[in-house]
Amino acid sequence: MLHTKMLSMFCLLGLFVMLSGCDTAPQTSSEIIQADPLLSALSKVGQLYHNYHDVHGQGPANWDELKTMAGDKQEMLDAIQYVRDKGYDLKWGVKFSSLTEGLSSTVMGQSSQESAKVFFDGAVSK
Repeated sequence: MLHTKMLSMFCLLGLFVMLSGCDTAPQTSSEIIQADPLLSALSKVGQLYHNYHDVHGQGPANWDELKTMAGDKQEMLDAIQYVRDKGYDLKWGVKFSSLTEGLSSTVMGQSSQESAKVFFDGAVSK
C-alpha cells in the first residue's frame, strides 16, 4: 500500500514538473513578427507602403518609389531588398479607397516561393 502511494506521488510530481514548463505566456503577434525575419521585413514594407499612400494618396508605382519612402533608413532598405529577394510581388499604385473588401482582407503582396502574405492594413500572416 505504501509502495502504491509513493508511486502515485512520484507520478504526480513528474506530471507537475512536465506541465510547469507549459505555463509560459503565449507570444504576442509583434513578438512573433520580430522573431521571424520574413514577417518582420514584410511588416516594414507594409508600413512603408502605408506611409507612401498617406503622403501621395495612392500606393507607390514600383520598388524604387517604395525605396524613396525609406529614405536613408538602412533597416527599411534592407527589408525591401529581403522581400524582393524572396520573390514578392506587390500590388502597385493602389488607392485604399478602391479596396472594396477592406484593407485587412486584401492581400498587398505574396510570393510563389513563400507562404507569408502582407495585407493592405500592414498585417502579415504565414
